[in-house]
Amino acid sequence: MQTYIHGGDTISLFDYDSHRIGDSIPIVYDTEVTGRSFSNFRNSVFKNDPRQILTPIPFLMGIFLLFFLILPALIILPKYLRERQLLKWGLMTTATAVDEQEYNAGKAGRCSRIVYLFTDNYGLTIQGKRDLLPTPEKQDSVSRKLRSLIFEHTTIFFDPQNSAKSLVYPPVWVRLREPPN
Repeated sequence: MQTYIHGGDTISLFDYDSHRIGDSIPIVYDTEVTGRSFSNFRNSVFKNDPRQILTPIPFLMGIFLLFFLILPALIILPKYLRERQLLKWGLMTTATAVDEQEYNAGKAGRCSRIVYLFTDNYGLTIQGKRDLLPTPEKQDSVSRKLRSLIFEHTTIFFDPQNSAKSLVYPPVWVRLREPPN
């Protein structure tokens, strides 16, 4: 006794014209779920690899990692390492804030920039600047604490071999927090 499975499939006009009613046609037959069986003209099922759609994904992931993770790290990491080296090996001195300017820092909002002067170990007067400081209008306690640390006691770390490499303490990447209540 033969079992007949009936079904339908959408085929190209070329395949339709090349067969007549009653001709046998190639199919891929799923023994477990016969509804998943479909025609296989010109061996198209085995020529099309369903994994082909996944090949651009690793490429796109690489682009994503490059632009959103690796490039920012390559930009930020050298600055962080330079500042860390100054904190570790630099000389400490006090400075005088001589100028303050407000500017628009994009998403960060309004910020202040200070210009400071200090005397290095050779007796030379060196000028430096520090960006991304809170403006005087910011009233939260962390902003007031940071401004008082910088404006009342301007502490500078500088490289003894190159005084132009200086850092106002606390550096930009240090985040002050409210003490827990």
